[in-house]
Amino acid sequence: MSGNPDPKFCKKNQHFVPRFWMKRFAAADGRLFGRRRGDARATPVAPGGIMTDDWTYTVFDSLWRPADALEDALSVFEGKAAEIMAALD
Repeated sequence: MSGNPDPKFCKKNQHFVPRFWMKRFAAADGRLFGRRRGDARATPVAPGGIMTDDWTYTVFDSLWRPADALEDALSVFEGKAAEIMAALD
């Protein structure tokens, strides 16, 4: 081992569409509608549980240890985008 500290790796589930963006498509009462398990009827869904997958943005260091570095970097841009969209609203 090279003595490198272990990279931060704790984010298993990551959204590939940011929640702030999904909430923009919610109904006036805040509900978001989507399909559930192939059911074609629109049912209320929570933005926290859709458009997400496990380890989507996991990267590996030179020792093949998983890390959250990409997710952390993207979250900075997502935060800035959310601020811009809120200002535009």
